Amino acid sequence: MEVRWQLFSLEEINKGDGEVDWNGGRSAPVLRVIALVRRKHGNDAVDRLYDALGQARFRNEKVYADEGVVEAALEAAGLDPALKAQALADDSTREEVLEEHNEIVKRLGTFGVPTIVLDDNTGPGMFGPVIASVPEGEAAGEMWDHFLWMTRQTEFYEIKRSRPPARH
Repeated sequence: MEVRWQLFSLEEINKGDGEVDWNGGRSAPVLRVIALVRRKHGNDAVDRLYDALGQARFRNEKVYADEGVVEAALEAAGLDPALKAQALADDSTREEVLEEHNEIVKRLGTFGVPTIVLDDNTGPGMFGPVIASVPEGEAAGEMWDHFLWMTRQTEFYEIKRSRPPARH
């Protein structure tokens, strides 16, 4: 399986009549950093950064807009923390995010994240899976196989249930 990250902004979707703060918003600035990381270091570097950002946000309860959070994630991903300042100083990163975001919305609508598109970006697009904990090993492969099977069923549309209680 090959993962190719693409950029989609929930802030852009949810802005209503407002404006997105591409320099200091919740996640829009991070998308600019991801765009520059992908441009300079490739998809594998985005994967490492996304993992580091997820650890910061969901395990350590950090807020991306707080001082040093994104820089620390860059460093944890083996990247130069100065990439954040470079991305925010380069208007082409904002344009790149918006262009890619608009292409995804035009093609798939406004699912949200995570949206997975199969078959080298030509197959069906699906929202999810949204999971409470990440399986490992065979369990991860089995979950993926079942997810793939469901996405290939042309009559399958949606499944949802209430979330499990929060674990701390």
